[in-house]
Amino acid sequence: MHPITHKLIRVTIIILFVTNSIVDLQGQILEKKYEWKFDLNPAASITIDNKHCDFEVLTTKEKVAKLQVEVSVSGESESELKIFDKALSNYRFNQSKDRIQIQTPLWESIVVHKFLFFGETHYTRLKNGEKLTVKVLSSRVTLFLPENSNLTINSKHSTLNLPDLKLLDIVSYNDVVYVGNVKDKLIATAKYSKLNFDTIPNSQITMLDSRLRCNKGGDLLINSRNSHINIPIGGNIIVASSSYDDFRFGNIENLKIDARFGTIKGKECKILDVGDFYNVEFSFQNATKTEINNCEYSDLEIRRTGDVDVVSSRQSKYELDTIGNLNVKRTYNDNFRLKRAGDFDLGTSEFSTFEANKGVHLRIDESRVSRYLIDQTFDVTVNSSYNDVFDHDKTKNITVGNSKFSEFTSKSADCLKVTSSSNDIFRCDTLLSAEIL
Repeated sequence: MHPITHKLIRVTIIILFVTNSIVDLQGQILEKKYEWKFDLNPAASITIDNKHCDFEVLTTKEKVAKLQVEVSVSGESESELKIFDKALSNYRFNQSKDRIQIQTPLWESIVVHKFLFFGETHYTRLKNGEKLTVKVLSSRVTLFLPENSNLTINSKHSTLNLPDLKLLDIVSYNDVVYVGNVKDKLIATAKYSKLNFDTIPNSQITMLDSRLRCNKGGDLLINSRNSHINIPIGGNIIVASSSYDDFRFGNIENLKIDARFGTIKGKECKILDVGDFYNVEFSFQNATKTEINNCEYSDLEIRRTGDVDVVSSRQSKYELDTIGNLNVKRTYNDNFRLKRAGDFDLGTSEFSTFEANKGVHLRIDESRVSRYLIDQTFDVTVNSSYNDVFDHDKTKNITVGNSKFSEFTSKSADCLKVTSSSNDIFRCDTLLSAEIL
């Protein structure tokens, strides 16, 4: 607003309403609405280049698009305000029936600070290059588009309000963006921005230092860094790369993700597919199946899931309440805590700990300096063990291939069979049969 008293503002509005022209109040003020209409084909391409200008897009049932620009401009010279008025009144956009390109604002505001920042001078440069000593006090841009339009936006330092669209391709820098429903496809690239959607379909999203929220999403491909992403309902989501991000998922179909130094939380998912985790905090309530390719220095918590397959894990922690089978090909200095599980099938385990209230079968190919604390298990089969600790309350069968410097403890077991043992300790309160070679 112009730095004048509230009383003067009221006088300005009254005079403008009557004259719809230039008003003299301690200088000159121009307040006016400009309008352009565009006759477009239904599949026309609409492109907006926007900077430092709040922009609103509304839908209309008409086939004609319409652009409205409302401005309030002050200046000492009436002639310069007339030049500004004439320039906007005669401005023409680059358009055809198949495409239109809109650049906003239709001027560039320039501020020159005086020596040692004592005061400042305002200039306005028009699209034709002419520089005027006028100041744009406020502006408002509204674009009316036919329903189901396709829109491409490149925007900086602005607030955008967009309606339901068919296709949206947006590049945003330091913006706040509000969008209704995108029906067919979304391509979004955001930096230092906040994006808000009602629903988005199959989408490609790239974010840096930004925030995204959509109430409902389709199949999404996301690349992000140092961003916050909230998706309460989603389809198949692929996070191709993520660093220092904060994800919040509700009920989604499937999740495939690579992440470093981030936090990921979710509720429901069919398949959790972890490509690479490095220093990630991950928690999910329910999943049908969990697949982990490589996990390092991370904390994972899953309340309920089917089978858990881990190819490689290093110095990570797992909190798994109820799962199907646990299959780990290689684990190094990990900690697995489970309440209830099916079979444990381990390839190579080093310096790791497994704790469970109940498991069915424990099968280990090679183990070194690891601990297995399982209250109840049916069978324990270890092909190779070195300096391990096995502690079970109740076990049916214990079969050990080659063991050195390991400790086996069970309160109750039916059968113990050891093929090769060296400096091992076997403790069992109740044992029906034993065979140690």
